[in-house]
Amino acid sequence: MPVVKVTEWRVEDVGLSGTEATVIDLGSRGGDRVLQGLPGSDVLSEFGQVTIDYDDEVLRLPKSS
Repeated sequence: MPVVKVTEWRVEDVGLSGTEATVIDLGSRGGDRVLQGLPGSDVLSEFGQVTIDYDDEVLRLPKSS
């Protein structure tokens, strides 16, 4: 799998540090929403506590101070 350097990226309005990412085809979920990336535990651990709501398909990060 190819690896790329990502210099800047976001989850909604939360900016994330640059990183390297593995490129894979995530396929289509249908509808209007397009999945463009999936943050791993290494990224999510920077936020302390996160909430993953599988029923509503929502990832909630703590508000920045």
